[in-house]
Amino acid sequence: MNQSRMKTANDVEEVSAFPAQVAEGEVAPPLSPRLFGDSTNRYSGNFPHTRVVAFVSSFCDAEGADEADLERIRAEVRGLGATLLVLSPKGSWCFGPDDRLFRRLAPGDGHDESAAFRRFGVPEHDSRDGLRAVFVIDGAEIVRFAHVKGAPAPTSPATGRPSKDSLLRALVIAADAMERALKTSQRPSPAEAMTVGLITGFKQATASQPRTRVAAQTTPLPLPW
Repeated sequence: MNQSRMKTANDVEEVSAFPAQVAEGEVAPPLSPRLFGDSTNRYSGNFPHTRVVAFVSSFCDAEGADEADLERIRAEVRGLGATLLVLSPKGSWCFGPDDRLFRRLAPGDGHDESAAFRRFGVPEHDSRDGLRAVFVIDGAEIVRFAHVKGAPAPTSPATGRPSKDSLLRALVIAADAMERALKTSQRPSPAEAMTVGLITGFKQATASQPRTRVAAQTTPLPLPW
């Protein structure tokens, strides 16, 4: 009897864990180090820098992207000093601040990717194109910006900007915003300026998308100016 109840509880927990969307101000859910090309668990703890976790339906080859597109994204990430993790149901791409690019195309069972979709509360199976969700996470593991694409309006087109284009646009805006932040009288730390730059970039890149907004469970951190 007890074993039966325990099994049922576990089954319910597995189902109900999705999709509880992560809100701004919350602690970011953990991700498998394998997604970052890390077999030594070097990235299993806190990141020393800000990272962006982006969820897409398709990326690279499926969007007609080539090595030049990947190099442009990698260069922008390198300039910012951040980490960008792009996740799709078919694989993942990790762009590091040290010019590292790790690709996991068509993983065997997609377990790590599926777990990431579930933990961040992003529907895994969605036929719409473009950037599905994005989260900016600072070095303290706090989600500083969260955007999950909501249901489209009846008059909205079925397709959107390719995810690679949205990512590039956001990163270019972020680099400019970071540079401007460093020149303000408030003089934020480079890490905070990078975080604010990324928030600015992805806010603008997703401004035209309908958004599913989840109320934060804790008070979001204020910007320093």
